[in-house]
Amino acid sequence: MFRRIFVLAVVLNVLMALNAFTLVRAQDETEVLSEALIADIAQRYTDDIWNKRDMVVGDTL
Repeated sequence: MFRRIFVLAVVLNVLMALNAFTLVRAQDETEVLSEALIADIAQRYTDDIWNKRDMVVGDTL
């Protein structure tokens, strides 16, 4: 009986570890995308300043 419970606990721990690994991996990819998005917004903002274009209410970067 104890062996069955132990095996079940080990299997559940392995499944949780795999699940955590996929979540961490997905989070890493999301950070790369968000960093690229932030860099793009910063580039557009500096381009607008460099070109001295006035922003109008409602304009988006």
